[in-house]
Amino acid sequence: MDTTEGALIQASIDGIVERLAELNLNLIIERDFAELRRFMESQGSFFVNPTFHPDIAHKGVVDAFWLRLEDQDGKVVASHADRVFETPDFMETHIRRAELWTGVPGPDPYMEGVAFDELPVTIGGVVSHSGSMWIDKDWRKKGIATFLSYLSRSIHMRNYGTTVHTGLILEGIWKTDVWGISYGYPRAVHCLKGYWPPIEKVVDLWMCWIDRAESLDAIRALPRHAQAPVPVPGLTDDGRWIGRGAHAASAELQWTRPSDAISTAVTDAPSADSGSAI
Repeated sequence: MDTTEGALIQASIDGIVERLAELNLNLIIERDFAELRRFMESQGSFFVNPTFHPDIAHKGVVDAFWLRLEDQDGKVVASHADRVFETPDFMETHIRRAELWTGVPGPDPYMEGVAFDELPVTIGGVVSHSGSMWIDKDWRKKGIATFLSYLSRSIHMRNYGTTVHTGLILEGIWKTDVWGISYGYPRAVHCLKGYWPPIEKVVDLWMCWIDRAESLDAIRALPRHAQAPVPVPGLTDDGRWIGRGAHAASAELQWTRPSDAISTAVTDAPSADSGSAI
């Protein structure tokens, strides 16, 4: 990651944090997933995603964090969780073998009989996976899902050098524009049909993903976002970078590989409106 790219990523973080401050919202990066479980259960979430459950698939994995937003009274009004995996084939290892939900290597017998679609590309490298998006009903349609989605991807690229960012959606979200506009994914491809252990039902699931280059392009377009534009320091409204490193090559920045602790500092000093998402 060169200095120009790193500066752009950091500027997007700064811009989103500033936008949240304008809404009088306080951003906290959490590593305590027992707290996420308690919070999701307290909101009547239709299920606690086992990917982020401290007693199931998460089990103290350090390459994970969740974001929460609090209003001026300290009430949590939104959440969004992420984990990072290093894998040559995310679909094979974490979806077909169900490791994303079980945390146990090898095929899961509950996935027998599930039909999987082939994705057009292999998703591999340093892969982030998002879920547990929840937004209080009084804060929906204010761009929160966009702010959290873009923020989490920028933190991943800055801290972990992620190459791909992924998410799974159910049919109800797939039929809307939420995954594309609010979450910022350029594609959603059907990947699974059958009994899905996390909610003990037969479902259709779509895989969404955005690669690193696309994520950087999305940052450049953030000031012109259709629903939740964010001014990004050093970025012109037409997407030209004029900030640090814009006119000169410079030394590479170092990023933290997975299994090293994520920084708890956001700056130098991630169904949008359905109330729940996987």
